[in-house]
Amino acid sequence: MKMEAREPLRRTIADVIYRARKYWKELPEEDVAELDVLHTAFEDASLPARLRQLVGHFRWDRDEQPDLQPLARELVESPAPLVEMWPWLTSGDAADGWRFGEALAEQDTEGQLLDAMQDAETGGRDLRVLCGYVSATRRRRGDAWYDGWVQAQSHRTPRPLHMLFEVAWRCGATPLVARCVQEILQAEPVPPEIVGQLSFGRWVEDLDPELLADLLRAMVDAGHEAPALTILEHRTKSQPGEHDRWLDLVLELIAVPSLIRSGHMTSYYWKELALRYVDERPDEIAAAIIREQGDRSAGTWFSKHSEAAQVLAACVEHRPQLRERRHARVTHRRHLRRS
Repeated sequence: MKMEAREPLRRTIADVIYRARKYWKELPEEDVAELDVLHTAFEDASLPARLRQLVGHFRWDRDEQPDLQPLARELVESPAPLVEMWPWLTSGDAADGWRFGEALAEQDTEGQLLDAMQDAETGGRDLRVLCGYVSATRRRRGDAWYDGWVQAQSHRTPRPLHMLFEVAWRCGATPLVARCVQEILQAEPVPPEIVGQLSFGRWVEDLDPELLADLLRAMVDAGHEAPALTILEHRTKSQPGEHDRWLDLVLELIAVPSLIRSGHMTSYYWKELALRYVDERPDEIAAAIIREQGDRSAGTWFSKHSEAAQVLAACVEHRPQLRERRHARVTHRRHLRRS
């Protein structure tokens, strides 16, 4: 049986055994023992098969996580299977890829595997193994090494955009890494799905506000308002002392039509950011929402069925004149219904 077919069956059997012993506790032990025998029949001792078995499943309980160091040591001694398995390792199926990358970095003290991973000609879009390797190496060798490696990758032709952006948000941003991302955004078009990754993680929390402002401006100018808004929402929440510093950019993003109308997770971050600043500018925020309510050129949209309803209500509460107008409209409608 081919490994591609064998491994899903083995994993299913292993999962049943795990749940039977840890949670269900209903099957007699002799029945579970028979499942153990069946599981053994589906195991494969080859290095690629063991790679799938050990890295293809992630355990949250640290006590149950397998030791990946022996496997990493084998690949350092014989790197060919790593290149062979790279399409699978980057496919999204390597659930424990980050820990595996860290294990590779710990064993690969000479750094010989990094070139093989970064230069692989075939591969998917899940770079957890590479990022785990880079993150662990950064901890061991410091930011100077990390900056030098990122800079070297940014000078490649063509630039590996997906890798650079994923490394930035997964491994963290030094000032040089942030400037690198900013320069790329200013120099060439970057697909939204790549820039959208920057919405994840806490990679910009420690950046100097001026440096972050330049990066966010580059994102907005390049048409990537949604990730810029998400990053800004995270930043203003984690750094409340910078509240006033971001007022102008917040108001600019809150007024972006596509963000007001968004039906995705962006709408939640838009609402949170707007509510955080509604005290300062209720009129401007309300005007942006009302403008979209009246604009039919972009399609029908109703504020009362969106996150904007809560924001608009907050604007009214913070602005006596708006509250009075709302009360007058409600009274007028009631009068019309009675007459």
